[in-house]
Amino acid sequence: YKRQLFLFPPLKFFFKFLSEKHLKKLFELRILSYDYVYNYAIHRKKRKKIMSSYDPDKFYLNIGGGLNENKKNWRILEYCGDPILRIGYRYHRELIDYNVDLMAKKKWAINDNSVDLIYTSHCLEHLTQDATNFVFAETRRVLKNNGIFRISVPDVDLAYKALTNNDSSFFNSFQSNEELLTKKFDDKILDSIEAKFLKFFCAFKPNPENFNTIKSDIKNLKKDDLLDKYRDNQTIQNNYHDHLNWFNYQKLKKLAVNHGFNSEKVILSKKNASISEEMRSPEFDKTAPNYSVFVDILKS
Repeated sequence: YKRQLFLFPPLKFFFKFLSEKHLKKLFELRILSYDYVYNYAIHRKKRKKIMSSYDPDKFYLNIGGGLNENKKNWRILEYCGDPILRIGYRYHRELIDYNVDLMAKKKWAINDNSVDLIYTSHCLEHLTQDATNFVFAETRRVLKNNGIFRISVPDVDLAYKALTNNDSSFFNSFQSNEELLTKKFDDKILDSIEAKFLKFFCAFKPNPENFNTIKSDIKNLKKDDLLDKYRDNQTIQNNYHDHLNWFNYQKLKKLAVNHGFNSEKVILSKKNASISEEMRSPEFDKTAPNYSVFVDILKS
């Protein structure tokens, strides 16, 4: 899947109008890349149809929807950066509705009290704490009264339990869904449960010099203090793939309350069990449910 598309922009423009059959054939011949054929040209037709037929009375927003958003009336807030400088994701600007770098903490071009439903799945963990706070503030601003904000993120309580029980199988499941740890570190450190635990919620890099300190902190620090220490001491590279933050139900509830939501309206949920009928569809909550926490927040 690392094939490259060696085409000038004018040719790329015409290729996107080919049939799915011909696009796949050009991929097989290595003329077109996987990213172009499957993540853009084929996907484009369905996405453009959805974008042209929004119901004005149903404003649904997926934060971090990527290229997988093909649900009727769902708009996408994503970030298409600079592909030449390799900034941001390799998404195509014409297939999303709001091009927003969440790390920049800039007000969204969405009116106050205008959105019915907001969904975000495995997005917030890629943001710093400041950026996460901004997302909660903007969500509170744009949601209508009785609007629902549904969140799915990795559940650090599950990771911490696995760590304390020395359950490596949990992290093997996690690693199968994530980019593998870089191999520039010592193999024993790379394979350690401590390194896999850190990878779950932050980009702090374990190495032979700091590994004994990490093990000591895991043994001696309280859970939240441990999580905050390594979250706050990580090196942020802005590669948009690292996990930069930790969450559990208690933290999500605290964040919601701090941004004006009613504590009684922050509801611990399960996969496909949203209080919103729309968000109970099997098309939701598909990403890594085995290590996720699901929360519904009702604006009142």
